Amino acid sequence: MRLTAELVAAAPVYMNPIKLREINLRGFKIPAIENLGVTQDEFEVIDLSDNDITKIENIPLLNRLSMLLLSNNRISKIGMELHRNMPNLETLILCNNRLSSLSDLDPLIFLSSSLRTLSLMHNPIARRADYRSYVIHLLPKLAVLDFQKVKPKERDAAVLAFGPPPTPESLLAASTPAPVVTPEKPLPGQAVPHGQAISLSTAYAQPASFTGEEEKKQQRMSQAELDAEKKRLVALIQAATNLEEVNKLQKQLETLIANNA
Repeated sequence: MRLTAELVAAAPVYMNPIKLREINLRGFKIPAIENLGVTQDEFEVIDLSDNDITKIENIPLLNRLSMLLLSNNRISKIGMELHRNMPNLETLILCNNRLSSLSDLDPLIFLSSSLRTLSLMHNPIARRADYRSYVIHLLPKLAVLDFQKVKPKERDAAVLAFGPPPTPESLLAASTPAPVVTPEKPLPGQAVPHGQAISLSTAYAQPASFTGEEEKKQQRMSQAELDAEKKRLVALIQAATNLEEVNKLQKQLETLIANNA
């Protein structure tokens, strides 16, 4: 059943036990979020549990909304612009959904300034040993995770395991592919790009005046290429999910800088 304007308008509305105004949209087998603008931002709590929603998206501006209940759905993806339309969201309940990898949780970074209570119990991701630490790493202001208070020692462990908290800017940078630059002619000793024809004389010829130092300069990146690659590696380091990845990426960055010094 679609979440139509008529369904929203006819849904039960009440003051819940914690004195928040709530609209109940549970159990309609709704496949997608839509038409919530009909609520006219009158509710602190929207309950969309027990439906068939697969992605958290398409939410209008709801300044008043502080709690969103989405347990028992099929959610496997979280939109990256939720903070724009739910700027005061403090509680997000996502129990029993289909979030399965650490990267599925990265968009929660955009809610980090307001989100204080989060539950991801009974998602595949919650079975990972490093899951809790990773979420605390993403959301340094989170107070309660899976109905358990976040302890100071857990925050320290999260920083030790994953580094400082990432920023929305780093996530956006990591999700933007670096530009691919293909030279018209390969440099001496450089592999020919797949599908590009080139003669042997072009591939192996080298001017008589082409010294080793000049060859090194030729193989260096342009400043624009170097800046783009450094930015990409820094973003990947900030978004890395474990210490091994961080160390590997840091070595790549150090080699890049040394080769282009």
